[in-house]
Amino acid sequence: MSHPKVVLDSLGAAARKSLSQNFLISPHWADKLVRASLETPAEAIWEIGPGLGALTRGLLMSAKVPVTVFEFDRKLSEHLRVSFPGIHLVEGDVLKQDLASHQAGKRVSVLSNLPYHLSSAILFKLAELPSPPVSLVLTFQREFAARVRAFPRTPDYGALSVLLQLQFEIESLGVLPPGAFYPAPDIDSEALRFVPKPAALPPELRLLVKTAFEQRRKQLPSNLKKKFPGIQVAEILQKLGFSPLARAEELAPADFVALGREMGLFIA
Repeated sequence: MSHPKVVLDSLGAAARKSLSQNFLISPHWADKLVRASLETPAEAIWEIGPGLGALTRGLLMSAKVPVTVFEFDRKLSEHLRVSFPGIHLVEGDVLKQDLASHQAGKRVSVLSNLPYHLSSAILFKLAELPSPPVSLVLTFQREFAARVRAFPRTPDYGALSVLLQLQFEIESLGVLPPGAFYPAPDIDSEALRFVPKPAALPPELRLLVKTAFEQRRKQLPSNLKKKFPGIQVAEILQKLGFSPLARAEELAPADFVALGREMGLFIA
């Protein structure tokens, strides 16, 4: 495959920083990520932000199920159509797509070198599908990956950490150096694999966690009183073995489930 700069020049295009366009150029990582995405049986595979097709090529060669790619950039979309005739390509902003209708009840696996500025938004859109993907193999800025996998009482720990750790088993596939991409980003990247846990998250639990971290330096009773009036959060925290002045960052993901249950928000 030609170097991305050569291809982009031929298209009259350039890597767009506003779209977080860093094109994978490492054959080792392209092969590793494709293989990881195919390890979990699925009925369809989605690639988000295929760019110039570094991962697409391997997917189309190896996948035994239909592959759909979602690309925002019009020039790159046209390049993909020419490079991979007959490819099922959905052009436009993936955040505006009705992904449930594309899924059509199928077990979907997702692969993406995610646009860094949209990592959180795309990840939560996928996680909140009525039937979450059976596997997500996603590449992030390493600092974002650290937030996903963070432990309680650490600076990186937040609502993102709690909600994703409750919903998925999360595994690091390794760190990609800047040289694995063109243009090279300023920091390392990290690939993570997400496999959903059996139980879906109640909407009330999502609301509880997001509210708990809205002002992370505030104590939990103060953060929760507006959205959950009349509930004695301080007393419940004491019952669960925490200080009544505890902050959200002190509770592990499972503790939020226990808190929500004791608050009467759902039956766990």
